[in-house]
Amino acid sequence: MPIGGHQVLVIHFTADDVARTRFSYSPLHELFSRIRLRRPADPTFECVRALRGVGGEIVLALGEAKGYVPDFITPPPLPRNHPDIRLELSNLAAVDPGVVRSEVDMAFAGDLPGELQRLRRAPREGLADLCRVLDTAWLSFAATAWPVVQGRLEHDIATRSRRASRTGLVGQLTRIASDVEWDSGALAVPKRFVSETFDLGGQGLVLAPTVADYGEAAAVLGDGWTPTLYFRAAPAYVARQRADLAELLGRTRASVLQAISAPATTTGVAAALNEDAGNVSRHLQALSRGGLALGERHGRHVWYSQTETARTLVGGTDPSSAEGDRAAQAS
Repeated sequence: MPIGGHQVLVIHFTADDVARTRFSYSPLHELFSRIRLRRPADPTFECVRALRGVGGEIVLALGEAKGYVPDFITPPPLPRNHPDIRLELSNLAAVDPGVVRSEVDMAFAGDLPGELQRLRRAPREGLADLCRVLDTAWLSFAATAWPVVQGRLEHDIATRSRRASRTGLVGQLTRIASDVEWDSGALAVPKRFVSETFDLGGQGLVLAPTVADYGEAAAVLGDGWTPTLYFRAAPAYVARQRADLAELLGRTRASVLQAISAPATTTGVAAALNEDAGNVSRHLQALSRGGLALGERHGRHVWYSQTETARTLVGGTDPSSAEGDRAAQAS
């Protein structure tokens, strides 16, 4: 199953694997990707560079690996109702020392940067250093942007889940990225090095949208790891303000209602609309009392979404969802 003549990873599914495939995402993956893919035009570029002043050389050195980047730094996403950076950092700190050494050796092939010598020599202490730096990075520049990032990831998952409920999951697998192909119970993903095959063995696959732009889908597989496929999340859909809806509900309340076309938290809506969180909360409560919004608690957060009545009232369709539905019907 070649893809444009390039190397390919072929992931074999059984019926159990299809049934156990699910969506999730990882705050730690988004954080590390932001550090690794830093660009001068990024507003956080100077913040990332400043990590060198607080012992951040270790994470910057890991991010500069060419080709293969150690998988241990971004463990598989937790279940979707527990996207907790603290728990992910705790899991990172507990990675087996043997895994750290083997993956560091694989990534740097005998040319180990001085900044990673301690991590290679004493993985437990090195992982503690790494987690401390990542926690500092999260608090200094990533946490404030997280509600918007999380909202985009949730919107992507909600859109794809709605399509899958109508056409089946298999029908959606090839639509997660243009460079992924499905054929006869197997998913083909481009690979930079040698081609290989992988049997999921009943574990299923975690489909993880990300805002990071690596240019292609990327699979993380291996012993002791939950098989995960990262792919670029669809651009955030921003509904155009409808004058009639604003006249009926008021401008801000109409905007809040349109902002929960996919599940979102109060802080996520507030960040997306650049509104005060307390004010957004009052609008969400009013919409809930009016039967237009439904709040469901997952972990420490309440996620709000439109009710069927609200979707009928709003009447707008996410263009990315409509395009996907048309493609599914035509296939």
